[in-house]
Amino acid sequence: MKIWGTKTRSPDAKRRLGQTHSTIYENVYSDVCSSGLVGFFTKILHKDMESPFKPSQLFNVVLEIGSGDGVHRPFVRHRYNEYWQSDIRYEKSVGDNTFASKDGKVYKIYLDAQELSKFKDSQFDRIIAICVLLHLSDIESALIQWRRVVKDGGMITIYTPSEPGLLLSLAQYLTTKRKFEKHGIDYYSWQYQEHISYFPIARVIINKVFINGERSMKKWPISFLPWHFSLWSVYQININKPESDLYAQ
Repeated sequence: MKIWGTKTRSPDAKRRLGQTHSTIYENVYSDVCSSGLVGFFTKILHKDMESPFKPSQLFNVVLEIGSGDGVHRPFVRHRYNEYWQSDIRYEKSVGDNTFASKDGKVYKIYLDAQELSKFKDSQFDRIIAICVLLHLSDIESALIQWRRVVKDGGMITIYTPSEPGLLLSLAQYLTTKRKFEKHGIDYYSWQYQEHISYFPIARVIINKVFINGERSMKKWPISFLPWHFSLWSVYQININKPESDLYAQ
């Protein structure tokens, strides 16, 4: 599938109009999210996700879903012995034993966020998911899978942008949209094909699936304001699996 831009600003931009989703992630998205004002807020959100944890804590085996270029891992504050970076954009040929770090603690694997059958029940101590839920066609089934592979007492951390909230829409218009247009990409065409769901839907389903867990949600920048006036929300979910649990496997 190709993304077609509506504006061009240079001959170089014209050559980029037919880029696929994959090439946009490789050539445009990382540049947009790592530089300027967008890059500044991106660092804040990574720190926000890790703020409850301490260097003294140990989550032995961690799975990050939708890890992309692995930009979140340096922000992880707690200790771990295995860290699995996964993404549907990785080559399917990437094996489960492919090391992404010299110390052998980090693995890089291909993974569909909605299909975790390769993993055993309670295999992980923590799952981290950054901007994944709004891409999924079946959020509930995905969350049930995530819950299955996390140990009783483990943690799931979920970041969701506050789309289509007023504050986020304004911020995207003033920053992200303009940066995409400099690359010759129609931002809204790309965004609404990638994000096929919205924050209010994700919130309802998270609350449904994790009804038995200790669940907290922190909105940024001001948590007590309605979600329309936030840029994102971070869920920290402490997994609780009683025998009577509706989603127990």
